[in-house]
Amino acid sequence: MRADRLLTELMILQAKGKTSAATLAVELEVSQRTIYRDMIALSTSGVPVYAEQGVKGGFCLVDGYRTQLTGLNNEELRALFALNIPSILDGLGMDENLSSAMRKLQASLSMVRSRESGWMHQRFLFDSQPWRIGRKTEVNTKSFLSLVQQAVWEDRFICIDMHFYPKGKLFNLKIEPYSLVSKENSWYVVAKRNDNFRIYRLEEMWKVQLLEDQFDRDINFDLSKFWSKWLVNRQRIQGVYPVQILAQAKCWVEIERSLRPFIIGAEQRTLDCEWLVSLQFTHLSEAMNQLLPLGGAVKILTPEPLRLSHQDYAVQILRRYEA
Repeated sequence: MRADRLLTELMILQAKGKTSAATLAVELEVSQRTIYRDMIALSTSGVPVYAEQGVKGGFCLVDGYRTQLTGLNNEELRALFALNIPSILDGLGMDENLSSAMRKLQASLSMVRSRESGWMHQRFLFDSQPWRIGRKTEVNTKSFLSLVQQAVWEDRFICIDMHFYPKGKLFNLKIEPYSLVSKENSWYVVAKRNDNFRIYRLEEMWKVQLLEDQFDRDINFDLSKFWSKWLVNRQRIQGVYPVQILAQAKCWVEIERSLRPFIIGAEQRTLDCEWLVSLQFTHLSEAMNQLLPLGGAVKILTPEPLRLSHQDYAVQILRRYEA
């Protein structure tokens, strides 16, 4: 345990620079006396650590000294990807791994990059707010997350094949991946192409090739501000298609689970025990795609074009089987 603590202290000094004994003691949950003994042990073993006296004093490493013990294990990498998700960290017990991983990551970077304020915050963002309107998403099992994450971390170009809907055509694009954003079990890549920043969804990538050449980041880019602005624009241009249905009470659990991302209100009527449900979709075709699989468990009340389309589908299916 002492060897681990000594390595941790070394990483802290390398990443943060001058650090007081009190700060080290609090972070490592030991006494200041233990910290003083550890500093003596590091110095004795050949690590060039020295103390500065005074109110603003602390322990420092000689300028230019850098340890090479900066490898990350699998547990720390997983914790690193859980940045800014305290509830997940607490639940999975990865908070200590995260702290250790961040110290090692900062220590492994060049001195110039490690001193840049918010280096990590420009590369990864977790957005915990649900989509106000949108489709239900599943965890992506065919993503190229590992390759894209490496490109983001190392500022390297990637070539991607995208499947753009609704045309269904494949395009090969060379992009500069600046950041990864996680939102509702989906991953989004904030990338620059032709001097413009765009959002690419990992689920729509068919192929990813990591290139050797690196790009120069725009020093004025701010991930948090860009993402917030993009969300506002998305909500503004995205249509709103309100729908009202009746749902059978005996099927309500399954219906509610299926339509949960689109429900904005629901109440159970006392006379027939059916549920009166208000929904919001982006357009008629999305409403049809979500409601048709529910069959007779739902009845569309409004709007009329959707109601008639739903009836027409039912008539066509019935005629087909009667023929």
